Amino acid sequence: MRYPSPLLLVTLCCFLTACGSPAPDAALCDLDYVEISDPTGWVLRLHGDGGGKLWHRELPAHPLHYPARTFDPAAGRDLTRSGCGQARRDPVCTSVTYYEAMVNRKISCRCTGAGWPGDVLRRAITKMPLAVEAGGNPRNCRMLRRRWLAAVE
Repeated sequence: MRYPSPLLLVTLCCFLTACGSPAPDAALCDLDYVEISDPTGWVLRLHGDGGGKLWHRELPAHPLHYPARTFDPAAGRDLTRSGCGQARRDPVCTSVTYYEAMVNRKISCRCTGAGWPGDVLRRAITKMPLAVEAGGNPRNCRMLRRRWLAAVE
């Protein structure tokens, strides 16, 4: 008599215990992501495991990849689920999108305040050396840093 594989049993248990919507404070699935896109062209995608990818729309071939547990994407998920916080109707806005893999759904906030999204983008810029230490391309780091410094000045 053949018994089901242990992997199949573990997977089945995970799906059975994950029925319904996850609680707001539950951990994100590794396939979930939060994407922050600001009006100056910066895009930061935070993966469910806390890793990330930073790029600029004018330099799409030069992204930086951050290792797991570098960021906390739960705040972005909570922001989008709570109705986008203090949504504004400015012509120039930072957008935050949360993709929930288990239900294949995106929730977008097209115009968020500069609070959390701006803080996370600045943190990504300051943690660029961490991305290089994790195997990132030093040239990509230099190009993105120059782009950031040119925008700040």
